[in-house]
Amino acid sequence: MTEQIGLFSGPQQGIEEAVRVTSPTLNTDPAFGFDDQGVPEQVKNLVRRRSGLEDHTNFSLIKRAVQGYHQVEVPEILGVPQEVLQQLNTTDILSLYIGIETLKGRFLQLDETLIGQPFGKLLPTLVATGYQSTPQEAANAIREMKRMNVGYTGHSNTPSLEERMTVLTEDVKIAFLRAFYTPRKFSQEIRHEGADFFDEVYAAHQRTNGQPIDSNQSRDQYVAVFIELMRKKQPRGNDFDAASFQGRIVPSETEKGREYFVQRKVTLIPAMVIAGTEKGGKEIERYDCSCPHGYRAMYEQAVRGDECKHLVNFKKE
Repeated sequence: MTEQIGLFSGPQQGIEEAVRVTSPTLNTDPAFGFDDQGVPEQVKNLVRRRSGLEDHTNFSLIKRAVQGYHQVEVPEILGVPQEVLQQLNTTDILSLYIGIETLKGRFLQLDETLIGQPFGKLLPTLVATGYQSTPQEAANAIREMKRMNVGYTGHSNTPSLEERMTVLTEDVKIAFLRAFYTPRKFSQEIRHEGADFFDEVYAAHQRTNGQPIDSNQSRDQYVAVFIELMRKKQPRGNDFDAASFQGRIVPSETEKGREYFVQRKVTLIPAMVIAGTEKGGKEIERYDCSCPHGYRAMYEQAVRGDECKHLVNFKKE
């Protein structure tokens, strides 16, 4: 696929064209380090850890990593840019997708201060989510992976993750935000026939009442699924479609240090053949903004008044 990241609209800022990263190396290991020698088995062994039959901590973590991937990855449409993943160690990538599943669309319920976080702070926040400690449970597998230097570990704390994310180009940031600020997606475990993606592990490991089965086998399979997704994602590159999308990062006019993401996207509703006649086949245009007002509207919360000024200005440009 041809890399199309440069087609996104938005102002370029200073150092972006001169400096892409400040660290001397990039994570270009096989599957971003998940296919390094011995890594798949190491991850499986750590994810299997539990303090007892009622400890589902590491099952939840690896399951959320797979779900987080499906929250933001649509081949040939959108996803996490390669430039972001190359600036992360292997365990950081696993933690990033856990953070995406945990926080996407949930700022209002979990932490409203996350609204308006600039990209350089948002990414570290998402990554940190998977590393959160779990006292009185088995050791958090993601923290253990980091402690044991599993996979690619070429990125140290200097420069910091925030610094590495801040100097990425505007187009890369916009590509990530485009994927992150979309409606939440659900597997057949939650939405049944109306699922947004298919969870093959849940399909193979569920009880008759629909509850997922937490076992060594299901944990191993979630690890295998996640690594296979990384194997397929790496060679695709940034195969993002820009024809139906425009996006821009704009600073808050009222709160210093805050910035918002405004976007226009066009979704094609395919024609449906019913009783020999075609119905549908139309395009739906939608505008969204990640400011407090726009965030509530984006994730179907009640809002008062018209659309925010950021979208009004965006439409004028």
